Amino acid sequence: VSFSDYLTLNCVPYPATIFKNVYQVPPGGMLIVDRDGIRVKTWWEPKAVVDHSITFEDAAAALSSVFKRSVQKRLLGDEAFCFLSGGIDSSAIVSFAAEISGKKVHAISVGFEEEEENELHDAEIMARHVGAEFHPLIVKPDSFFAMLETLVFHHDSPFTDTSAYPTYFAAQVGAGIADVILTGDGPDQSLGGSSHYVFAVENDIFAPRPAGKRKALQLAARLLDQIVANPVPAFLSKMQRKLYRDSLPPIHAAYDLRSYFPDIVKKFVCMEDVWQVHLASSPYRHPEKWFSEAKGYDDINKYLYADMKFYLPDDLMIKVDRMCMAHGLETLSPFLDREFSGLVNQLPGAFKIKNQDGLISTKHILKEICAKRFPPAIVNKKKQGFGIPLEKWLKQDNGKMVREILLDPASLQRPYFKKNAIVNVVQTFLSGQGDYFYPSSNCIASLLTFELWHRRYLDA
Repeated sequence: VSFSDYLTLNCVPYPATIFKNVYQVPPGGMLIVDRDGIRVKTWWEPKAVVDHSITFEDAAAALSSVFKRSVQKRLLGDEAFCFLSGGIDSSAIVSFAAEISGKKVHAISVGFEEEEENELHDAEIMARHVGAEFHPLIVKPDSFFAMLETLVFHHDSPFTDTSAYPTYFAAQVGAGIADVILTGDGPDQSLGGSSHYVFAVENDIFAPRPAGKRKALQLAARLLDQIVANPVPAFLSKMQRKLYRDSLPPIHAAYDLRSYFPDIVKKFVCMEDVWQVHLASSPYRHPEKWFSEAKGYDDINKYLYADMKFYLPDDLMIKVDRMCMAHGLETLSPFLDREFSGLVNQLPGAFKIKNQDGLISTKHILKEICAKRFPPAIVNKKKQGFGIPLEKWLKQDNGKMVREILLDPASLQRPYFKKNAIVNVVQTFLSGQGDYFYPSSNCIASLLTFELWHRRYLDA
């Protein structure tokens, strides 16, 4: 079941792990062992209660004040050390740290040779703006595949977040000059910075869908399923994926869209018994539970709440913690402060994602707080995230390493995926015939890390 959840949701929701009968202590929880036995106690969790009486101006002033205290509490030692990507989140931390610390501030940044993915220029602008000492690092593709095995080792499980790669090297630089570093993780999920939320707002994806229309679309999608041989992008396969997704309940559709193995792809590549597990224990039971817990919220806040319950702790925080602790570097994130999170969770969704006549502003209240603190180039820049030029790196040397790992006879004999389907996935990807849906670069990365994990932890 956890393997099926991993494929659909891109990681395994707590308390489960990829290992059978091995469980995680939930975020905000503690494991208590005493004479009465073993139990888990929750000491903190996000609360879904919005204060509709607060004005935007008052909220911005309160949030700025709380964030300032959050940064202050985490400034330890004689100097301040921060990761700086050049985006809004890490720039906010560097800006506040430089203002309130009275200490020398160090900004550690990672860039790439590929100009389209490189944010070093923006990071340097921000560092100079606040007078921070700038520590840049260029990461190259040469060591990417060699590093995948190292990343799998530190994760203890397969993973899909390839930004772990630059994070590992940023931590390596950070550990050379500091023991503790501030990170900008958290506000994308609490304040609405991801493209998932933009798409949700633009397309009103959580609006009710008439049952009759959905049934008709389901029938049409099933008919095409009998005709379409595989998900390789073509007119009929694209029609099939649209009809299928439009036939789904809104929450199911939202997470199918985010998946690196959307239902149609998963059914095509997985062995029948794996697909039957998917049908018997739908991975979408998880987001449906998170949304139901946030039933008092508006749609934006429901989506954010779900990511605070899942994506933030099960992906982002694991990635940052494992990659940094691999070098003995402790991370602190002011955006994950309990007081800050408590206030953020009281804000209406419109304060976080502003939609004015179709013009959408993400992390709107954070941008308002930082507008006068940043150079215009930083305030108005398009979000890039901490991604890598993944497709280009996977295809280097004509995809030699992808072929060697995924098309290895031992890999193709595993009881999880259909041999011919994996061959089709690899050929479609490396030939450039694929698209965002089939097969995405992240789908390939997921298959790679699963295979490398299997070799290290199960085959050994």
